[in-house]
Amino acid sequence: VIQLNPINDVLPARMIATVEIPKNFKPRLLFEISTKDDGWDWLLSVKIKNVPILQKTNVRIDKKDWEEVALDLSAAAGQRFELTIEAWGNQKNSKKFKDELAYIRNIRLEWLGKK
Repeated sequence: VIQLNPINDVLPARMIATVEIPKNFKPRLLFEISTKDDGWDWLLSVKIKNVPILQKTNVRIDKKDWEEVALDLSAAAGQRFELTIEAWGNQKNSKKFKDELAYIRNIRLEWLGKK
């Protein structure tokens, strides 16, 4: 489990990886997300080459459960690129950013077969 603490609603906590995807495959990025406690939330975004493939999305999960995220990376097949997962603070909790935690686990690429 990776625990990220968003700095504020202007500057996110980031995980960055260089990824190379073979040309003839249909890849997906999969991972699971959660929050610290009931009632806490944060914003998730994912970028390829600094271009969003998932816009800021509110993450609020009750009872400390995990939710799976699956993103199609087919557009990036045959390329080497930087993949960025960002955790942003939520403005409505702006006085409590230090307490706001984003949990991410089981980050992986899955190949669905050839195009």
